[in-house]
Amino acid sequence: MLSQIHGCNQVKTLTILFTSVLAFLSIATAAQALTVPYGQRQIAEAGVGCVGGLNSAHGNTAYFRGDTKNLNAKLALLAKNAHPFQSIKVVLHAGVKSVDPAEETPQTGFGVPVRDQRVPIDWSVLQSCSFDKVAAGICKHDEKLVIVDVWIGAAILLDDLEIPREFTVQSAGELEGFAKRHADTK
Repeated sequence: MLSQIHGCNQVKTLTILFTSVLAFLSIATAAQALTVPYGQRQIAEAGVGCVGGLNSAHGNTAYFRGDTKNLNAKLALLAKNAHPFQSIKVVLHAGVKSVDPAEETPQTGFGVPVRDQRVPIDWSVLQSCSFDKVAAGICKHDEKLVIVDVWIGAAILLDDLEIPREFTVQSAGELEGFAKRHADTK
């Protein structure tokens, strides 16, 4: 009798484990399916310099090209519209950045994506909620995380950058990493 109960518990445990794995896989697939490229309306709404972006279930990322003057105007607008409960920051990167085009990638005759059409960008704006708030269905506009990634390079000049007080500023670490690697080779 005990072996039958023990066997029944193993079956229940395996059933629960299998169901959990299936649920996780379906949620991950649904979340991926909810990521869609910006359309022309979203590009226009994002403002001057927007070259595309991605919308997802937990937020969106807009990609921009432009000079320091355009970036300063975007940062001022974000700071003006920031709610006191938002986390808003700028992350400075060295060099240049390019991303895959947000629209569908053209295919070759063999169905292989053509990947040589990367789009150069100067900054991006991520607006999202933390995963736990999205999962609980309580993502509120005034509690979003806003992260502006800026690539100091050809179009963005560090000396001309005006970051409003509402932002925290951090380095992405590329320059520090380069300096450390250089020091380690001596």
